[in-house]
Amino acid sequence: MDTELLICGSGKGGWAWSARRGEQALGSGSGGAPGGAYRMGVCALLDALQHLSGGGPLRVQHRNATLADVLEQHMARWQDLDWPKDKKEVDLIQQLPERLAGWELRCEHVERTLPRYREAKLAAQAAAVGATTTERAERAAADVPAPGSQGDDVVIWTDGGCRKNPGGVGGWGSVMVHWASGATLERWGGARDTTNNRMEMTAAIEALRRLTRPGVRLELRTDSTYLIQVCTVWGPAWKRRGWTKGGDEPIKNLDLVHELDRLLAPHLVRWTWVKGHAGEPGNERVDALANRAMDALQAEQAADGEARHPTPPVELGWRAR
Repeated sequence: MDTELLICGSGKGGWAWSARRGEQALGSGSGGAPGGAYRMGVCALLDALQHLSGGGPLRVQHRNATLADVLEQHMARWQDLDWPKDKKEVDLIQQLPERLAGWELRCEHVERTLPRYREAKLAAQAAAVGATTTERAERAAADVPAPGSQGDDVVIWTDGGCRKNPGGVGGWGSVMVHWASGATLERWGGARDTTNNRMEMTAAIEALRRLTRPGVRLELRTDSTYLIQVCTVWGPAWKRRGWTKGGDEPIKNLDLVHELDRLLAPHLVRWTWVKGHAGEPGNERVDALANRAMDALQAEQAADGEARHPTPPVELGWRAR
């Protein structure tokens, strides 16, 4: 008997799903994260597949034509091409083949008047409406995956901050771990008259500049929803429009946006949002490095530095392979 999986993504940053087999309810779920309706639809599908079992015919019911095209036409081709970086939401799409193993997928368009769809839509909206971007991301990241859990070559933690934002002394920190060996590079630095967001972006840029070959399978872990949005949602849209937002509004930090686009392009990047100041060891480490740089600047000392370690200097979840 077919499994019917109804998924719904809200453009306000929420998603929901419900599944059944005949008259038997198999489960449901909802959550929120930064992103538009297409990305939210993929989030719903990934979450559902994580909870469903059994395999067999799977009828995915939804209203997103882009998602249907990707699932039925593009996904297999992108996989053969090793997941081209310029494809929208490829960081999520690349997780689908493994989770779809054993399922025979078929997409179906669902009418908005279907009661199950209306219920899912309300659940998706409830997961997003009235919440800030950070609050939505917190709900989606309640069960943050372990670092390096997707076979990543390299895992990078980044953080940035600014005292008296904007216009004050800022600092950034990064920790980059080669996951097979544990070899770790820590870097930190700072700037005067800057902003939180510029320091968050600089932390990622300075880490990425140390990658010496293309095609790295990379996980980047950050507590900055701004950085994730710039690199996965806003930046690609600005690039398609010739690096404009539309109208006369300028793009903030465009110099750093350009540099991130250049540095990320050669690699297969997976983004993980982690809650800041919540005990995640990698996040705490890069926060300390950023503050080290700010302290140095305020003491009129050199702020930039780096350190190499044969294995991570703090517990990051690394285990020798």
